[in-house]
Amino acid sequence: MRRFPLVALFACGPLVASAGDEAGHFYIGPEVGGIVASGDRGTKEHDWVYGLNLGYNFNADWTADVNLNTVRLKDEYDPGHLRLMAASLDVLRVFNRS
Repeated sequence: MRRFPLVALFACGPLVASAGDEAGHFYIGPEVGGIVASGDRGTKEHDWVYGLNLGYNFNADWTADVNLNTVRLKDEYDPGHLRLMAASLDVLRVFNRS
């Protein structure tokens, strides 16, 4: 069950490739990474981070996107877990877009 979100994100790859980065277009992309948490939290220190990136290219120079990601760190001592979630809104100036 835990692997399903990662498989679903990788399945979005062809959509990202076909979206392009032209002005006036939306794009969507998967995010996969890792986390090394502080040992002070009492959680497993290493785990996968996964998320989604949604954006819009206003013109050849400006892009805005929203990044959403999450990780579930297993508790070291109990059967519980700690879920960390993050979101960001970014406005990007793009130089030399071809």
